[in-house]
Amino acid sequence: MSLMIKRIVNVQINEQGILAKNRDLSTIAVLSDEWCEAFNDEKTRYISVQSATDGAKYFGSESNTAKALRSIFAVNGVKKAVIAKWVREDKTIEATPNELRGSTMSYLARELSEIKDGSFKIVLGGKEEEFSGIDFSTATDYESVVKILTTALEGKNIKAIFDKDGQRFKLQATTSGKDDKTTFGFMKKASLGTFIGGFLNLVDGKADIYYGVDASTQGKETIRQALDKLFNSTQGFYGVYSSGILSDDEILALDSWITSAPIPMVAGFTVIKGSHLENDKSNPIKKIANKNSGRFFATYNNTADEHAGAELLSMALSTNWEGSFTAQTMKFKNLKTAQTDEGVDLNVAEKCDSLGINYYTDYDGVSLVAEGVALGGKFIDEVVGLDAFSNRVQIGTFNVLKGARKVPQTDKGQVRLIAVVKQVCEQFVNNGFIAPGQWRGDPVGELESGDYLDLGYYVYSPSYNTQLQTDREARKAVPINVAIKLSGAIHSLDVIVNFNR
Repeated sequence: MSLMIKRIVNVQINEQGILAKNRDLSTIAVLSDEWCEAFNDEKTRYISVQSATDGAKYFGSESNTAKALRSIFAVNGVKKAVIAKWVREDKTIEATPNELRGSTMSYLARELSEIKDGSFKIVLGGKEEEFSGIDFSTATDYESVVKILTTALEGKNIKAIFDKDGQRFKLQATTSGKDDKTTFGFMKKASLGTFIGGFLNLVDGKADIYYGVDASTQGKETIRQALDKLFNSTQGFYGVYSSGILSDDEILALDSWITSAPIPMVAGFTVIKGSHLENDKSNPIKKIANKNSGRFFATYNNTADEHAGAELLSMALSTNWEGSFTAQTMKFKNLKTAQTDEGVDLNVAEKCDSLGINYYTDYDGVSLVAEGVALGGKFIDEVVGLDAFSNRVQIGTFNVLKGARKVPQTDKGQVRLIAVVKQVCEQFVNNGFIAPGQWRGDPVGELESGDYLDLGYYVYSPSYNTQLQTDREARKAVPINVAIKLSGAIHSLDVIVNFNR
């Protein structure tokens, strides 16, 4: 027997821990005061959807929720949204029965009509039951299949149903509420006859089991309470938009929640009331504009029931910050789901401009968004871009600390953190958010006001030799100071034409 080679060379594999991910700033939470079956569960605070069609399945195509989602998903690059529950008024939930719910049918009824000895076995109320000799020869459509199945199940307190909206079969208890005696299992092959479970899509892998619940009431919530409950359930959203019309108090409450959220958030809103354009101290839009938080994006559009504010919010959040020259301003953009508002004349435009309300109208026949700002006047692209930049710096430096055995509290250790910050800066130079230019801010390290930033950014960190002993004993790093020059965007220009004769 030979000696093992590991006596000379011993290889150890160290698996790196899972690192934190950058926050997804593209997801919008659509706050809905409409109801769907999924909301019957009091613990359910949101539904994730990947298209407007998904939302329509829950709420109907003509619901405000579906209309808002159509505006959101009209923007290229939007992959997901969440529909957040808002119990705006007390909601009584009716008792629901136990149910075995199949998937969308692919077989036609006439294919079942060839079966004269249909059979299956199924667990009902914890007891296995077997059914056989089911004759489908008279079946001409799905409804006749239902009648045949219901007859076969007679005496078991179960009925068959064909759901026309979902194009699927269901087995349902005849009594509603929680009842262990009528719970379902999946259909399985019986000992004799032709198995029909596969035809009906009521087998494991194609069907879902639903347990009945007793009647209950969910108490009404304020908009702030609804958002608090959403945030406690998930932090996987950045934008908030209400699909329903908000009162003045609710508008202010939405802004209050957004500006006080534990992590950066933004809100979108569609202005339809003329009073919300006025320079009046009672106007909630003016109150928010006066705060100038930069976190409330309002869009005036009084053309019908379109959600222009939802689409503009979605567009603002759709920027791919990992791309090349992907940074974008919101001015000049086209909206796909909103009509241009021909009622926006010079008077209306000036009212909007004074408060920082966007509007969608024609400029000499060309439809575009103006002015691409948040209430108060801060540019939307800069607000969102700075949030994205800050998040990536935060996550990047955190991952350095988490991923290393340790980062020494020395100038050499600090270099590792500085490198990550510079990497993020380069990324935002590449996407077009940062650009070279003259620094006009306060001095940062050796950078003075008036100095030119050749790279578009400057990163400075003092030596650990200057660190206070108390901070060293607390294992704090010395601060990293970053100066970045935003690229900005040209929104207007003057052209001076000189001529002579």
